[in-house]
Amino acid sequence: MAENNGSIYMFSGKGGVGKTTCAATTALHHALLGEKTLAISTDATPSLAHIFEIKMAKNLPE
Repeated sequence: MAENNGSIYMFSGKGGVGKTTCAATTALHHALLGEKTLAISTDATPSLAHIFEIKMAKNLPE
């Protein structure tokens, strides 16, 4: 297992260029390598939930 160097990957760009897809693919890649991985989106739409086919948690504090 590779040593975690605490890297942070950020994807930016205009709408529709594939930021969420690239972020999800990168997160999955590192998770499959056994690295601790956290994917966070600031977008109000549940794009990551759709990509990973999970249900969003309800009743979260705003």
